[in-house]
Amino acid sequence: MTFEIKKATRIKSRWGGFFYRRDYSGKNNPKWRGGATIDGKGRVYVYRPSHPHANKWGYVYRYRAKMEKKLGRLLRSNEVIHHKDGNCSNDRLSNLELMTFSKHAKVHCATKRRNKYGRFSN
Repeated sequence: MTFEIKKATRIKSRWGGFFYRRDYSGKNNPKWRGGATIDGKGRVYVYRPSHPHANKWGYVYRYRAKMEKKLGRLLRSNEVIHHKDGNCSNDRLSNLELMTFSKHAKVHCATKRRNKYGRFSN
């Protein structure tokens, strides 16, 4: 395994000496695993620091990146991606469906049950 290590940067310390710092961000880090990570809910993030909807660490949801690539445009503010089988780590295009927030809420509310008071129950 080879790593692309940039030339070390010479930085002057406040005590008058110099020290050198290498750039270990992204692919230059020895612990780099390809830029994919999983959050606590099982959704997969991919490293896309130049994406307009990336979080502060430069990651965007993989299902969002796949759907935007298929559509050839960014998602609009009222669009959401629904996983048909309910498995949020299954990001195959056959499992993803683009819909509005209101339609997405109707799809999920239709599968929930209500108790005798009309409230949603588990």
